[in-house]
Amino acid sequence: MYFIILTLFSTFQVRVIRSTVCTHPSSSVKHFGSSCNSNSDCITQYCFSLRCRCRAGQSFDSLINLCLPNNNMNITSRSGRLFTPSRDEYIFDRNVRPEIKWNILGVNNSYVVISLLLTSNLPPFQEVLGSHRTYRYFLTLRSVYSNGSSQSLNSAYKFSRGKKTLATQLNSGLQIEVDTSYQRSMFIFIDFRVYEKDSKITETYGSIASPGYPNSYPASSIFTWTIFGKSIAFILTDLKFDGCCDSLTIYNDTSSSSAPLVKLYNETTQTTFTTSGAMYIVFETNNANQSDGFSAVFFRQDLDYEEKCDANIDGMCKPGLVCRCDKYTETRCLCPDGHYLFKENCTNALQVKSLVRETTATLTMDNYYMNFVSHYIIWSSCGRLEEKSTKYFDIFVSDLTPGQVYAFKITSTMAAGTYTDQIVLTSYLTAVTLPARPGGIITEESNLDSPPYVLKFNSSQGIVHHYNVTLVSDTQVLIYQVKEAELVTSDLTPDTLYNYTITAFNKLGNESTTFRGNVTTSPDKSVSVGVVAGITISVVVLLCCVAVVIVVLDKKRRTQITHFLRLCLGNILRQEMENNESLSKSRNKKATSGGRQLKSDPKDNKHSYDVVIVPSSSDVAGLYRDLNQSTPVENCYANSSAVKQYLDNSRYEDM
Repeated sequence: MYFIILTLFSTFQVRVIRSTVCTHPSSSVKHFGSSCNSNSDCITQYCFSLRCRCRAGQSFDSLINLCLPNNNMNITSRSGRLFTPSRDEYIFDRNVRPEIKWNILGVNNSYVVISLLLTSNLPPFQEVLGSHRTYRYFLTLRSVYSNGSSQSLNSAYKFSRGKKTLATQLNSGLQIEVDTSYQRSMFIFIDFRVYEKDSKITETYGSIASPGYPNSYPASSIFTWTIFGKSIAFILTDLKFDGCCDSLTIYNDTSSSSAPLVKLYNETTQTTFTTSGAMYIVFETNNANQSDGFSAVFFRQDLDYEEKCDANIDGMCKPGLVCRCDKYTETRCLCPDGHYLFKENCTNALQVKSLVRETTATLTMDNYYMNFVSHYIIWSSCGRLEEKSTKYFDIFVSDLTPGQVYAFKITSTMAAGTYTDQIVLTSYLTAVTLPARPGGIITEESNLDSPPYVLKFNSSQGIVHHYNVTLVSDTQVLIYQVKEAELVTSDLTPDTLYNYTITAFNKLGNESTTFRGNVTTSPDKSVSVGVVAGITISVVVLLCCVAVVIVVLDKKRRTQITHFLRLCLGNILRQEMENNESLSKSRNKKATSGGRQLKSDPKDNKHSYDVVIVPSSSDVAGLYRDLNQSTPVENCYANSSAVKQYLDNSRYEDM
């Protein structure tokens, strides 16, 4: 049981083969073309004229040693090569006319160009075309229409016989028929190519030629090509038209509606033309003589990643991309070797982000959408090395030391892409862990009693660049930055509750967890100068009032009593100052109250003060002589009854 299979090789070789190949068990079976006496002697099962032959309607295929039927073969490829079977083994049979038929199928408004490649043992070309005497053609060409009718094209082919090329318009198809009984030991190649009259080109580079080039092109025809791309270069390699009526026009558009970029009628000195967005090419011929035509190459510029390119043409790829071989040995716009495309740029480094805490670090691949096979991480600090392998995008590292500097080396293997092999990438990263949370204020080691206040607190573990200390009371907000775990300040208020926070920072400005607490300053143990001055002024006012009364009662003794009271008042002030601890800091300062000036003795190292009473009308020495110092000044403050005693002795009965 046989069946027919149509096989197109890389050169579009067409053969009819059998599903299985069998060999005859008898060694006496003769090969095709060998002498024979009967059909049983031949592998072809047919002996004619004492030679092993194929039967009518069959031809011998020497590759598989079989006689195969000559069936119509439909060709849908756009280009290729056809050749007759049997090659040099073919031996004709004049009693039969075996035929080979190829049907090249096309679409309306397209052209097919065929070229004959003749072997040396074929008859002259005019005999191949047939003669006026026989009208018998070795090669018959027919244009086939959709209704099944056909029209012979041999007459048209005669016009092209000098170049052995025919360009003709396709309706539904072109039928090529070869009469294999015409010549002994013949072999013929037929190259064909189908052209669309209106071609849309999306390839990144290629070639364009007039149909039939380098042989004649069809008459009275219009062919167009539209090339799409951001930037297009069109380079003519040959241009030869007949006369001035055939032309090649180039537009910077998708149609001929705009003004042409150039219109060429024959040879030109300009060979390179560029457009942007699109290029529209029109080739128009008349019905007169034809010439070789034109050929050109084109390529698109600024090609995107993975688009095909030509390594021999500079500037096809976008900046940053190179035209190089992919893993299938095709040339494409790719990143340089060892690089990959990340956010429209080629890079050979990993994009790694880090989230660092006190004892942990999380390394995250920013290019998470890339297909990685594995990650290998090495990190070091203070000479100690650690390592870890993972396939995840987030790499978690633990058991780190707070406030330390760590160096990470990440080696990642990226999976092979559509057109690229695996690549290995290496990235380096430096991270500083956060300092540990600092401790609270140590009250036993701090000074909270009096300024300058000293606040000592527990330091953080690890390397700390600085601490931020904030103190907040009902009336104050104080913020300090210190290098050590100690704060010295005079800004605090005695007997005040402060809420405080302490935060440690590393040299990158990253902060630790904040410690929160509260502390209270001690009350003030000293009497302020303002209080003393207030009391003193009150006493002076009171005594002055008494003095005024005395003056009114007895004008005669007013002077003596007034001077005594002044002397007594001076002693009172002296005793108050000696008991006021805070006045020891007020040496060399002046205080004026009620017209009396107090002066400190700079020679007194025990912070005692001598009080000098400045009378308003009499001399102090005369006063002391009159009184004979009968009443000790020291006892005036200690025993206020001394005043009354003195007055009694002086017989001030009105008192």
